[in-house]
Amino acid sequence: MEITFSDPRALYFLLGIPVLLVAYVYNINYKKKTALKFSNFEAVYRVFKPAKIFSYNILAFFVSLVIFVCLVLAASGATVWYNGKTSNVDFVVAVDSSASMTADDFEPNRLEAAKDAASNFVEKLPRNAKAAVLSFSGTSFVELGLTNDFKKTKETIKAIEIKEIAGTDIANAVITSVNLLMPETRPKVIVLLTDGRSTVGVPLELAVDYARKNHVVVYAIGIGTIEGGKFAGSEAISTIDEEALKGLAEETNGAYYAARNKKELARAYDEISNEKKQYVNIRLAPLLLSVILFLLVVQWILSFTKYNSLP
Repeated sequence: MEITFSDPRALYFLLGIPVLLVAYVYNINYKKKTALKFSNFEAVYRVFKPAKIFSYNILAFFVSLVIFVCLVLAASGATVWYNGKTSNVDFVVAVDSSASMTADDFEPNRLEAAKDAASNFVEKLPRNAKAAVLSFSGTSFVELGLTNDFKKTKETIKAIEIKEIAGTDIANAVITSVNLLMPETRPKVIVLLTDGRSTVGVPLELAVDYARKNHVVVYAIGIGTIEGGKFAGSEAISTIDEEALKGLAEETNGAYYAARNKKELARAYDEISNEKKQYVNIRLAPLLLSVILFLLVVQWILSFTKYNSLP
């Protein structure tokens, strides 16, 4: 479990707690001095009687202190994150569209096989989920923003074509995908498929840190047979950086899948679509405001009792 704050600067107000404690002690002493001005033996006795560990009105002060802390936490945007089960998830389907995806070790090639499997994946998503589509090569292309129109999502996936920009920038694909998910408050998942390794762009470690910071889970799928395949315009055989993809997935609480054939590719997407355990968040502001309202009523009641009187 982890607690984050959308505006951590508000937490500086907690430094005011010692000031409130000093003010409380000063107020008690002031009331005692005031009581001595009256020739009332009962008031004098209350001032000089043996001290209690807890005076009556410390309860009222404690309630005020809790209200103050709750206000500060609510203003700071406190959010609790934990691993839990949910179907309210936002996905980014990221598909490698570099030239190597034309390799012929899948029928008719890797890209077409990937698009078919990704389309089936979207079809099996829960109705209350949302999905975005991104393709990437030497840079990333946002094909479709988050939507629950799965028909449009599948059409967008089917329309992905090979990009002529050289290289493969997996880190940029992850960072761009995280940015697509940022406006939403629901659990966030990236399903990234590639047949190669990062050859351009920033180090993958930066993308991992960025995803973890924003509580985004990455599932990585490496597509390609062990023998590899030749792709259009080149005699080279692309290879998958499985260690890097495993690290990307595992460090973001996801998993890596090696898709050596169409059956394994379909299985990978199926397992991801059936995974219900994600990063779930609870924004504490509504709960804290309810606590504040309750404590204000308690404080009002205490004002009519001995718990708001001179110790």
